[in-house]
Amino acid sequence: VSGYFKEDEKSTADGKTTTVKSAERVSLSAKAAYKLMEDGKKLFVLGTYVDDRFGAYTEYSTMAVGHAWGWENSKDRRIDLEVGPGYFTGTRANGEEENGFTVRGAAALRWRLSPSAMFSQSVSVERGTSNVHSIAEAALSTKINDTMQMKAAFAARNDTNVPANKKNTDTQTSVTLVYSF
Repeated sequence: VSGYFKEDEKSTADGKTTTVKSAERVSLSAKAAYKLMEDGKKLFVLGTYVDDRFGAYTEYSTMAVGHAWGWENSKDRRIDLEVGPGYFTGTRANGEEENGFTVRGAAALRWRLSPSAMFSQSVSVERGTSNVHSIAEAALSTKINDTMQMKAAFAARNDTNVPANKKNTDTQTSVTLVYSF
């Protein structure tokens, strides 16, 4: 479960400042995997739901199944790949309904830079009949002490087929502090 909310301050013609909501996205995702006999291979099932009030698709859901492979180059680096068919249903910002079969591919890299720092990069692409939806994130996580961690990340979401008044790409920069007890 994740949420992203943003408000901007705008100046009116008479010089007053007002607050205007410019982003509101809530997403829910669940994934399960079954480990196969061969080392690093799995079968997976993935379900996602996104409600994005300001996006090219105001609401969409996907379900995908497929095969996953994972490799550890060393104890410090791991690469995971996934591919499989899926199904998509969504509502565009202009109210049009869309659904159909997709092909999903994803890749993730995790690289432990030091005992207290980890770099990660992930990308997923879903190709449907009229749109390609992709998400990419690069992040650096650091362990501050035994109970605190910090993550700085940059994420980009892209749709190739969007209504005229929408942008193809949304970006998000974040810094997150995590306290463990």
